[in-house]
Amino acid sequence: MGAELRCSECRRPLQARDVRYERRPGRQDRTLTALTRHRAPGLDLLERRAPSAIARTLQVTGDRWSGLVIREAFFGTRRFDDFSDRLGVATNILSSRLDRLTGHQILERVPYRQQPLRFEYRLTERGLDLYPVPLAMLTWGDRWLSGRRRPPVPLTHLRCDRRFRAVLSCSRCGDPIDRPDVTFRLLQVG
Repeated sequence: MGAELRCSECRRPLQARDVRYERRPGRQDRTLTALTRHRAPGLDLLERRAPSAIARTLQVTGDRWSGLVIREAFFGTRRFDDFSDRLGVATNILSSRLDRLTGHQILERVPYRQQPLRFEYRLTERGLDLYPVPLAMLTWGDRWLSGRRRPPVPLTHLRCDRRFRAVLSCSRCGDPIDRPDVTFRLLQVG
């Protein structure tokens, strides 16, 4: 048993291929380029008390640019120049993030032209399994950071053809769950 994100309208589980995104026209994420960078903590620091799936996932996806590359991949961006244009990221940083995400099998490089050889980046099954993460972040951001405006990226669930918000639900019964509905137990590693 686990948790899954479901459509607020029809209550069916949400899959990446079942959601249509509608980008609103407006400014790009260029403000992110002005932010300062910090060294990322190592996995030994992130797992100092116990093994952590969250820490290990953050090692792969947790920096700002990797998260934005993954977001763009879910929006349908595939080519290097399109990632670069949409994110306003330096090409060396983008190249590094695409290499890391490809190395972790989140994205795969697929040739789309032979002369000259050109590649595009597509989400793998492993990458598609990340879908609940950016969807949960988008849902949280719409609720707490949108300033009571319309969500900047309206989502439509293709199966019921309605706008929705993601609802964290029990994978067994389908009921919405909140933090008080769940217990955590650390397993002893030995």
